[in-house]
Amino acid sequence: MPSTPEYKQQRKIWWYCLGASFTLLLVSLALGVEQVYSFIGLGAEQASTVGLTLTWTAMLLVGAAWYLDFKKIRPLVRAFEAEKAGKKNKASKDDKDQQDKAKDEGKSKKDDAAKDKTKDQDKSKEDISDKKSKSKGTSAKKKSDGKSKLITKH
Repeated sequence: MPSTPEYKQQRKIWWYCLGASFTLLLVSLALGVEQVYSFIGLGAEQASTVGLTLTWTAMLLVGAAWYLDFKKIRPLVRAFEAEKAGKKNKASKDDKDQQDKAKDEGKSKKDDAAKDKTKDQDKSKEDISDKKSKSKGTSAKKKSDGKSKLITKH
């Protein structure tokens, strides 16, 4: 819940409206009892009128509390929650960015390793093809009398 002065003031008024309406309803119920209204010095009809007026006033205070809640307090709470969620989303977005960077670094390391592997494979293929071409036509070594000589084929 927000702790702004505006929120606290609106909430305090809301509680006063509910407390006053509860008190007025209790007084209106008490005025319905014959011993109470005769002790005060009211007649039955007067007590009924005062009790009904207090009940309607209590209902108006409950309506005012609802109005405060829906039109004043809830927008403050929603704004606070949106701000809190925005900070949370920003923090989670930063975490996600860090995770993406880590993944990218992992991918780049894998890519580098894959490139190195393909380079090695290409080099070994070149070596094999060089060996094949040497044995087929360009040159060959022949041993005779313990010495090696280079013989070229035409």
